[in-house]
Amino acid sequence: MYGIGDDSFDADDLDPDAVLWVREVDYMTGWRAATQAAAELGDALIAVGVDTAGAKIQASAAADG
Repeated sequence: MYGIGDDSFDADDLDPDAVLWVREVDYMTGWRAATQAAAELGDALIAVGVDTAGAKIQASAAADG
C-alpha cells in the first residue's frame, strides 16, 4: 500500500501550472481524508482475501479534478 511519506509521490512530475489553487481552501484536509480512505480500502480488500500485490491503491488527483 502507499501512504503519506512513502516514495510513491514524485515531485518531479508536479506541474504547478496544471492545477488551480484557490485561496482559503483547505486542500490538505481533503487530501488526508482521501489518503486515509485509500488505505482503508486496501485494508478491506486484504481482509476479504483480494490479492493486492499488483495493485496501486492510493489517493490521486488530476489537473481536471
